[in-house]
Amino acid sequence: MDTDMTHGFDMKKTSPRRAAEAALIGLEANKEEVLVDDFTKDVKRSLSDEKPIYLDPPALG
Repeated sequence: MDTDMTHGFDMKKTSPRRAAEAALIGLEANKEEVLVDDFTKDVKRSLSDEKPIYLDPPALG
């Protein structure tokens, strides 16, 4: 999704509709956290790794 943080980056972004749908589904399911796209899920999964993805992110695109 285009935000202030991602403005100007030429990369695949989640659509606002997909983010909103996932958020509503998460709320209805009483989820504490909703991860919408695969990259976000990969980052979350890597947080306890020796070298998390965010320290050496893949090329944007």
